[in-house]
Amino acid sequence: AKATFYSWSGLDLDDAPRVRHTEQVVLKSAATCASLLGRTLPGGTLCTVPAPGVPPVADEDQCFGDAGGALVGGGKLIAMSATRATGCVAGGVRLYTRISSYRSTITDWARDVDLDERISGSVLAREPSDLIDLCTTNQQGKLDGCYVDRTGSMLDWDDDFDFLTQLGDPSGDGKGDLLARTPGGTLYRIPNPLAYGEVGDAPKVKLGTGWSKYNKIVAARDLSGDGLPDILARDTAGVVWLYRGRSDGFLAGRTKVTTWKSCTAIAGRGDLSGDGRADIVTRDGAGVLWLYRGNGKGGFSPRTKIGSGWGKYNAIVGSGDMDHDGRQDILARTPAGAVYLYNANHTGGFSAPKKLADTRWKKYTRIS
Repeated sequence: AKATFYSWSGLDLDDAPRVRHTEQVVLKSAATCASLLGRTLPGGTLCTVPAPGVPPVADEDQCFGDAGGALVGGGKLIAMSATRATGCVAGGVRLYTRISSYRSTITDWARDVDLDERISGSVLAREPSDLIDLCTTNQQGKLDGCYVDRTGSMLDWDDDFDFLTQLGDPSGDGKGDLLARTPGGTLYRIPNPLAYGEVGDAPKVKLGTGWSKYNKIVAARDLSGDGLPDILARDTAGVVWLYRGRSDGFLAGRTKVTTWKSCTAIAGRGDLSGDGRADIVTRDGAGVLWLYRGNGKGGFSPRTKIGSGWGKYNAIVGSGDMDHDGRQDILARTPAGAVYLYNANHTGGFSAPKKLADTRWKKYTRIS
């Protein structure tokens, strides 16, 4: 069967634009795929080869933009590319994960965009000088940049805001946005802020007023099951409210979700449990970390204990896929500035932490 593969190219160069890329391909049988790849395909996967007579695909168009690319045939989405985010295709043989009923999940993936769309996991770190670093890791798994100095910063924090975090791509334009709140409680979406030198210089989309009543705001990605980024906000009484994202980049009215008054940390960005639904972790006053599995309808299943000893951290944030293994991570920082990456193990917890720095993040005034 013939199909078309849709992805991006040009992502392997600094400041390279995202260019739409398509390939005409042919689906092959499991036996042929096993012969071409030298191994039996995992269940639920398939492979393709270039269609006969089409021009050869350039090497640079088989890397860095293929992960999650769409395979479309007969007017239907058949599968998603299983190429690693930092990997390349060999010999034109592409491997895919079959698609059945994951439309909202796919939409969520497409909207989970960092400010730098070439990376799949990052956090914002504010320096004492009000510069903002976009912190991520390189292909060796080490922190990329993220020093408290005057170099390598992507934006200037604007004093008009007391809160900033990455929001993903609610409007669907392929660019990561910021979520920003003023001290007076007005909430804004800032589309594509990297096109401007300072946060305050970027155009703003007003999302609402009265947000000063919330002491915790989390851009949690899709909790409601429609594929669009959502926001959790906790008020001073401990009540947690869900604001569903809309396809026009604005927010729907809030709904009450639960009460987390005693939580000292709330974090999450996407699926941590492995069921394809966005989840949240919280830390209680005793330093115990809990997993709240999202039910895909804007609520949570009963919490399960992840582990104790998390009181040693003064910041816990959802980071996306910082180590590029296809699973969501969280970052935790100690008062001494040590940074640890926890990778979701998809069984209700995290793998052993990876230490990324000893004291490097001590002087950052805020991690989000």
